[in-house]
Amino acid sequence: MIHVRARRKGENEILLEVEDDGIGFTPEKLNQLRAELDEDQGDIKLESGFGLGNVNKRIRLYYGEPYGLSVQSEYTSGTCVTLVIPAKIEAAPQREDPVNGQD
Repeated sequence: MIHVRARRKGENEILLEVEDDGIGFTPEKLNQLRAELDEDQGDIKLESGFGLGNVNKRIRLYYGEPYGLSVQSEYTSGTCVTLVIPAKIEAAPQREDPVNGQD
């Protein structure tokens, strides 16, 4: 079964969690995954084919260092991937309307 949850953490953060009840990661694979996420080593694929490192890197480039992915897993019990992003995002400056020449 897969559970997806979203919640606000305090005033400044949003947590998105995806949790499954699958096989989970062995302690060795989980440690490798966490080390690669922490070291920002690009595209983490392991055996699943997912680019977690790429996703984490993009989140941190866009929102800053405090944000990104974390992984909790217990072998034979499942995995939970948490994404943390800011709750408030600065609005981009308005651009001139190319058709009407107005903001």
